Amino acid sequence: MKKRKIPEDFSASFAAMLQDAIQFDRDEREQNRVRALEYLRGYMTDTPHEPGKSQATTSELGDVVGWIMPGLIRIFAGAGQVVEYQPTKPADEEQADQASDYVSHVFANECDGYKVLYQSFHDALVTRNGVVKYWWDDTVLGKHETLQNLSEDQLVLLAQDDTINVVGHSEGDTPGTITIKIQRIEREGSLKVEAIPPEDFIISRRARSEADSPLVGHRSLMTRSDLVKMGFDKDLIYGLPVSDAIDRETSDIARGRLDSLADENVVEALQTLETFECYTYHDMDDDGIAEMIKVFAVGDSSHPEILDWEEWADEAPFASFVPGIVPHSWQGRSVADDVMDYQRISTTLMRQTLDNLYLSNQPQRYADVSRIVDPDELLSPVAGGVVRVKSGDPRTAIVDQALPFTAAASLEVMRFIQQVLQARTGTSQSAAVIDEGALVPTTATEKQIEHDASFSRVELIARNFAEIGMKRLFRGILRLIVKNQDRPRTLMLRGKWVDFDPRAWNAEMGVTINVGLGTGTKERDVAMLRAIGAEQDKIVAQLGPDNPIVTPSMYVKTRLDMVSAAGVQNPEQYFKSIEDTEFRQFLDWKSKQQQPAVDPLKQATIELQAEKNKMDFQLGVMQIEHKKEEMAVKSEIENKRSAEEILRSDAEMRQEAERDSRDRLADIIENMQANAGQSVAPEGPSLLDQMKAAKIEQEMRHAEEMHAVKLKAAESSVAESSTESNGESQ
Repeated sequence: MKKRKIPEDFSASFAAMLQDAIQFDRDEREQNRVRALEYLRGYMTDTPHEPGKSQATTSELGDVVGWIMPGLIRIFAGAGQVVEYQPTKPADEEQADQASDYVSHVFANECDGYKVLYQSFHDALVTRNGVVKYWWDDTVLGKHETLQNLSEDQLVLLAQDDTINVVGHSEGDTPGTITIKIQRIEREGSLKVEAIPPEDFIISRRARSEADSPLVGHRSLMTRSDLVKMGFDKDLIYGLPVSDAIDRETSDIARGRLDSLADENVVEALQTLETFECYTYHDMDDDGIAEMIKVFAVGDSSHPEILDWEEWADEAPFASFVPGIVPHSWQGRSVADDVMDYQRISTTLMRQTLDNLYLSNQPQRYADVSRIVDPDELLSPVAGGVVRVKSGDPRTAIVDQALPFTAAASLEVMRFIQQVLQARTGTSQSAAVIDEGALVPTTATEKQIEHDASFSRVELIARNFAEIGMKRLFRGILRLIVKNQDRPRTLMLRGKWVDFDPRAWNAEMGVTINVGLGTGTKERDVAMLRAIGAEQDKIVAQLGPDNPIVTPSMYVKTRLDMVSAAGVQNPEQYFKSIEDTEFRQFLDWKSKQQQPAVDPLKQATIELQAEKNKMDFQLGVMQIEHKKEEMAVKSEIENKRSAEEILRSDAEMRQEAERDSRDRLADIIENMQANAGQSVAPEGPSLLDQMKAAKIEQEMRHAEEMHAVKLKAAESSVAESSTESNGESQ
């Protein structure tokens, strides 16, 4: 691998931040971590024993951790699905369901999820922070093979395969053939998740979380061979000094895993060097904004040799689990912080109690050595042995030293310490297993209250783990899978094969961590689900299986959750998931199957009768339509006839009115002439003639107006009758 050019000011900045982070671990993390690991093993260097006295130690820290761990594992590694992805935009619902199933399967089965969670939880309870590292491993793997006696055509075919590299060759056993040694390259990447020891994790002292730390990283020991296999220059790697790893020795000793074999005594290829994979910030392009940089360095932390670096567009691939959150601080509070001082007191009382018991059972003695024949018989007593006295009363020659027995008071104090410890940690043996106190008759309510109080601390720790560690871990895992998996996969889930193609998923979906139904064990969860199921049974019995309140999918899901809460894997083996539409199809099929069988002749008769009834009905409809059409035609004719009669009557009335008018005018003229004594008409139109003409014209105009109004009314009546007739026929 060609070493890329490193900016001049970056090496010094990186070395300073790395050294400060390591010094922070030495100053504030290492001492507490080593002490907690020693207390966990019962190796208490800060509480030395007196020579010749009891060396016993108590194990409060190990007991409390042992009581808490089963509850945490039951919550996060039980049968149910702990992690669920939530859609953040429309059309993400199906992707979220698929992502939840796929990521849970890959984490549990391909990344050894149970081991990762157990180790990180245990580290957090003991050393304050448990750290998990997640990354995409695209390391190219090469398998060496030897192919013998190949022909020229076979060599040509092998040369066309991009996954094969020829690393050596020789003549074959058969003339004209060749034997070659090849390296078959495998490029398939995979997700990797690992719980790293707290002493291998480095973080800036200013950090409040992994996200805002100026520097965060993972240091580890790697052999020269592994570094060369990664592609780094051989001469550079073999020219670096062997790591002394002094900073790691104290933690290794506390864990009881220090290697006594020095690197100088092993072959050079297997000698170890300390490496640093760090994520820090630096302004690489001089734009005034610091970018995240991934750095891989090796050697002494004060002067590390940077082997490779690259700009990093994602978040640092680390997630930490904290049992007790300390506000505004990355480092939390562990169970060991609450227990170690009481373990030291309890150990001291235990030793004093045992010493007192030893001296009470075998007290010191006053002896008159001058009266004892052989002092060794007194100094080295033997069961049933004899101590010989020269003369006098033996009871005056050997006298036991009177020592009061005070162990009873010490036991009372130790019992009080256990009560205080239970109140401080919220845990006790009754929260994890059945003890002798569980057999004492108590009411169910008292026992439940005690259990809930004990389990509440476990719930708080579980919630902290879920919100701080699990969410970041599974959000990062989803991003890695969406970004790096370049092909679909088919997996067996719930008894059937399912296709998954993460390339189209939304990498920024939300994450929800399910931490159980409540403050209870499996038995209480199952009881709650059983009560819900009973209510569902009542509703189904009253309203039927196709009621709108408890759908078939809800009914089945309650049973599946009940099996999961009981800790049984693959609940689909006992209850099959079903959609509401599938259930309706089943009801339709069942109703058809339950219909009684019909005689074929009778069935044919029924069908013929049904056909006849259908035809009769259609004929009746046609007759009704025909009658409607006839009535419409008749109505239209009558309407037209009525209109014509109206017009004719109006014309007659107008003519009669004109005759009446002329007759009246003639009478008026005759009367006027008679009164005037005129026997002949005057020359030209007289005033009377003009009045007569005006009157006739006025009456004619009035008659025409009335005729027009009546004609318009008749036409409107005909049009309305025609419209109604057409509507009835339709």
